[in-house]
Amino acid sequence: MSDAVADAVARLRAARELWVELDDPPCRAVRLPLPGWQERARMTTMPRLEFLQALMARVDAWRGFTQADALLTGDAPLPFSAEVWELLLDLNEPWIVLVVDAYGAATLARAAAAETVSGN
Repeated sequence: MSDAVADAVARLRAARELWVELDDPPCRAVRLPLPGWQERARMTTMPRLEFLQALMARVDAWRGFTQADALLTGDAPLPFSAEVWELLLDLNEPWIVLVVDAYGAATLARAAAAETVSGN
């Protein structure tokens, strides 16, 4: 792969990353890569629970999490873990709403941008 193509791929992937702040003021956030058109189409036909599970499973990184978030003690940074993320969601259900709202806003913004480009 040429450097130009690798750069384009990296920029396109970065443009599809959505960071969702979980706290106010911001201290913890999760990264949610936005799905491509095929997965987005599949997700729109899912029952609500399956959609939520699929959306939460897309989270693949975080920032600002410490051992205290999972172990209730310690201030060392906590590396991302999909299993810990799932368990933390059980204790912090409002985060699900934040992720869903951010996903919805990003999806609407992408649709509006596409409509503007197409001239509709």
